[in-house]
Amino acid sequence: MTIVQIRAKVPGIAGLVAASGGLLWQPTARRVDGDVVVLPVGFAVSLVAGSADVDVEPSTPTWVWYVTEYFDGVPAKQRAFAVPDTATVEYTDLVEIDPDTLSPVPPPNPAWLAPLNLDAARDPEALFTGTITRDSNGTPLASSVLWPDGTTGAYAGTPSGTWPGAVDAYTITHGATTYTQPMVTRNGSGQIITRPTIIIT
Repeated sequence: MTIVQIRAKVPGIAGLVAASGGLLWQPTARRVDGDVVVLPVGFAVSLVAGSADVDVEPSTPTWVWYVTEYFDGVPAKQRAFAVPDTATVEYTDLVEIDPDTLSPVPPPNPAWLAPLNLDAARDPEALFTGTITRDSNGTPLASSVLWPDGTTGAYAGTPSGTWPGAVDAYTITHGATTYTQPMVTRNGSGQIITRPTIIIT
């Protein structure tokens, strides 16, 4: 069994104060424990002075825990969590799971991060990490990338057919997001005179 330690607070006049309310814990599926069928029945846990310790079975690759938060003053929220097989774990450290796929839910990118990622995508070589594949002219053709927020991805470049060493188009990924720089236009000196807008997909 694993003890999940829950601590919740809300803003108050003098700073953060203990939240009130509770949580409903429910397995996502029935399971068999030896010769016993464990039904997916939920149980409620109330906060005392904003805290609660919940003793639950660790989840497995075939089921996880639904947790519905009923905190006073905010709408109820249900999420699915994997509970590790350990003595204790903080509620805030539980990994959120997609209950349909039982895979971890990717963390959302805050709105302010999108323009920063777009700026970074304009200078992909600054994100290169590990082995960089180059052609005989030194043009970067492929590389793993590491973004400032710790997300990994991959870069693929299209070398210029006229100007050795130059890249005319590329793609770079940030997790499930792809930034595509379409083919640029160069003048007779090799300088870029038209750079299409980066496409985000």
